[in-house]
Amino acid sequence: MIAYRTLENTPAATVHQAFIEAFSDYQLQVDMSFEGFSRMLTRRGYHSGLSLGAFDGQALVGFMLNGFRTWENKATCYDIVTGVFPVCRGQGVASAMFSQLRELLQAQGSQQYLLEVLRDNEDAYRLYRRQGFEVKREFACYQLKRADFQPPPRLSAELTDASPFSPPEDFLDYAPSWQNSAQSIAAAADSFAYVEARIDGRLAGYGVIDKETGDIPQLSVAKEYRGQGIGGSILAKLIQATAAETIRSVNVDTRCLSARCFLEKSGFIFLPGNMKCCCRWLETGQFCLQHSIFQISSYPYGRY
Repeated sequence: MIAYRTLENTPAATVHQAFIEAFSDYQLQVDMSFEGFSRMLTRRGYHSGLSLGAFDGQALVGFMLNGFRTWENKATCYDIVTGVFPVCRGQGVASAMFSQLRELLQAQGSQQYLLEVLRDNEDAYRLYRRQGFEVKREFACYQLKRADFQPPPRLSAELTDASPFSPPEDFLDYAPSWQNSAQSIAAAADSFAYVEARIDGRLAGYGVIDKETGDIPQLSVAKEYRGQGIGGSILAKLIQATAAETIRSVNVDTRCLSARCFLEKSGFIFLPGNMKCCCRWLETGQFCLQHSIFQISSYPYGRY
């Protein structure tokens, strides 16, 4: 008999072990250390009291790990990762967790729920479709090998700490996804390096990179300073600040041609296929869906 309960009293090491087992047959190799797993949870606002576990006796065999924040001016839960052990799939575990989750979120007063899933993960995709999800927007993802990067002519850019991180809203051409938001960056500030470019003392652009993984959650230049090589100079300094051999830009809105053109001109390669879906649960109990392209480093996992 499977029992469902929140994860306040479940050690993080136990959850990590369950995560590795649930994704042991994933289409992308999952080899995340406990330290990396912990950083992911911290960055995405993990809330054990709003996260669910499926327990077979004392063994954790399924989970919904959720973050919690104010998002779009609404109290919001975000599905960091959901998984079920291979031997337990096809038994309605994920559907049962969803039922429990609805009750939990309604009792807690959450106004919306966000989640992400690979479209190629057909079992999970069908599960969300049965819930009535609708496609809302698309994201693209890019990667660049450090050895392939050709730095532009140098421009003075100051390397500063990522905390506190307060990006100017008018610099951004589209709203970042949950894991790329200023809140996520601030939650794991020690993991990031922050680069800013100033001209005559005025902020002209900035960028943020994960010092270990090479993930770039944000990079932007003020509109009046674009076309002057500032973005490329920021990118060059970001690459210097990470140990990663592969640099990735995750969840770029496909409608933002300026960002996509900049990345492609800088040598980034577009990663086709591997569609990701982001679902939103609203106060009405209805769901709507955002559709995006998955990038390896963003871990929008779901194994059912």
